[in-house]
Amino acid sequence: MEPPILKFVPHLLGFSLSFNAGMINLLSIMQPLHMGVSHVTGTVSHLSLQLVLGGQEVQFYLLTLAFFLLGAFTSGLAVGGGLFEPHKRYGYVLIGESVVILAAHRVFLLDPLAGIYPLSFACGVQNGLFTAYSKVVIRTTHLTGVLTDIGLELGRGVKNREFEWSRIELHLSLLAGFFTGGLLGAVGWVWFELDALLFSSLMTAGMGLAYWGFRRQHFT
Repeated sequence: MEPPILKFVPHLLGFSLSFNAGMINLLSIMQPLHMGVSHVTGTVSHLSLQLVLGGQEVQFYLLTLAFFLLGAFTSGLAVGGGLFEPHKRYGYVLIGESVVILAAHRVFLLDPLAGIYPLSFACGVQNGLFTAYSKVVIRTTHLTGVLTDIGLELGRGVKNREFEWSRIELHLSLLAGFFTGGLLGAVGWVWFELDALLFSSLMTAGMGLAYWGFRRQHFT
């Protein structure tokens, strides 16, 4: 029998991961090229533009994409991605991600552009941890799919006169997490500038340790 707390774990974990991604994305936007790293659509557009104009940042955008891909690949190796399954070792992966974010802080101090690479890797890791829960597609580092799914669920609910509130609530938790993470990231930048990344690293480590404890208590 599954523990009662389990039904709250995806919402809490999803909110926390989205919160972290919102903070990371805000802090990456404050860097010289003002580019978010939590999603790659803008990166691909920048790459297309640089290729046509013969710009000097082609290698930078290619490497940013490659690091995101490598991060997702790492999640696939570590936990398999796909459906959220509470017995998987998400805690260990999150602790590893926290180390990468800490490394990004150090790299930024040496080279503001190169610091984007480990952050992109961290977002790839996080986005690949799990991509579905109870037939709901989950993305914790960007909101395009989240807003689309909220709109679809609301439209379907109006049509059928019956709303899938559990799905809507899950997507709203992701939206709220990303937004509030961005707010805290902005406050962190105003007060601490780049050192705000240290809070993101600490938070990610905390999530990892908390999940490790949860898994140890209920699934070992």
